[in-house]
Amino acid sequence: MRVVIFFACIILLSACVSRDAKQAKYVDDLVQSYDGLNIIGMALSPDGRYLAVDTAEQYSLSDGLIRTKRVFITLYDLQKSEAKILNPLRVMTYGVGAHSPSFDLSGRYMVMVTDCYRPDISICDEVRYGSQIISMDLSAGDVEQISSAEMKHITWGYRWGSQSSSKSLPMKGSSLVKGGALLAPGGDVIYYLMSNGAYGSRFYNRQFGALFELRTLERKKDAAGDWEWQERPVITEDRGVTSFEGYGRLSITDTGRLLLSTNGLLGKDREFYKKRDVNAVFIEPETEKVSIAFDAINTPKIMDPKTKTLTDTRSYQHVMSSDGKRIAMLRGWGERIILFEDGKFLDFLTASDVGAGRFSGLEMSANGEWISFFMAKEKKHTDRGEYVWLVNVTSKEIRKFPLRSVIRQELNQITNDQ
Repeated sequence: MRVVIFFACIILLSACVSRDAKQAKYVDDLVQSYDGLNIIGMALSPDGRYLAVDTAEQYSLSDGLIRTKRVFITLYDLQKSEAKILNPLRVMTYGVGAHSPSFDLSGRYMVMVTDCYRPDISICDEVRYGSQIISMDLSAGDVEQISSAEMKHITWGYRWGSQSSSKSLPMKGSSLVKGGALLAPGGDVIYYLMSNGAYGSRFYNRQFGALFELRTLERKKDAAGDWEWQERPVITEDRGVTSFEGYGRLSITDTGRLLLSTNGLLGKDREFYKKRDVNAVFIEPETEKVSIAFDAINTPKIMDPKTKTLTDTRSYQHVMSSDGKRIAMLRGWGERIILFEDGKFLDFLTASDVGAGRFSGLEMSANGEWISFFMAKEKKHTDRGEYVWLVNVTSKEIRKFPLRSVIRQELNQITNDQ
């Protein structure tokens, strides 16, 4: 059953892609009844100075449904209050853009995912078509193509209720949705998350109910002695884990240890992890060892503000410092930030401390000194991200910066220059 649904998702994704080119001119020329920016997420530079903001420009028609027109990444210098929209494909239009940014531990390079589903535009060629990973040198502006539409992937198919994979499925890179990419120390390894189906969106961080795999791209020499990026799964099937459930999120230490947020793990050890109600796992890529970081057993109960009783709630949006000694996460209903260090959970900040309802977009600088976030409003999803907050972990100094207005000003400048 699962395999059938999987192929149905692939067919659905292909159908959506074929419509993109046909709808492109209509959307580009649209007289919009709504023109908003949705802050999807962000990445904080290692020193806490820069934000890479994952943004979608949206519109709606008379039916009231919110649609995405363009996706792009804004590099925001918090020290100078200056913003710059990154345009690695040199084209920014409906069906062509970039999303899911992350800084490497030096702060010089940014890894991101390009969105290129317009076969009528030359940049979306046999290499760049679909959802692909690139690296950008922020100093020089040089862009390196990492994954490609032609790259072959072996992914896993599943049956509902099955504890293990049903069979391997060869797929082309043009058919897979990628996100969460991180450049490991040394610069020759990239870890990323990949889902083998559309699940409601061609953007990894906006899918629902997806199964995803942890993959790696490694720079190696081929048979002819030339350097190339080679792709493989990080964890092999005999390790008891093949895929993960929910919206995954990766952090990495300077020794290469990974922290992955997840709602569940699939494979022959699925039932073990299900009973523990896993929220996040540590992964040692060299040995393929998976260990529980946070679950319902080792995470303390918190006070429910409505019932005034202690209750179990999941932790999510985990972020880790590069030395692995400090981890931040959201708890409850997104109204509190918790720190984990020296084996202890510490209440760090509540949404009421900054006069808001719920946190979203939690990030931490690699040095562990700064935490950033924006607010998710309860009802009007498109209004979130009006401001971004930066908090010093040691002093608890709180800084507030305008966000959407700065991005809109820069976007309008680009649009006027075209």
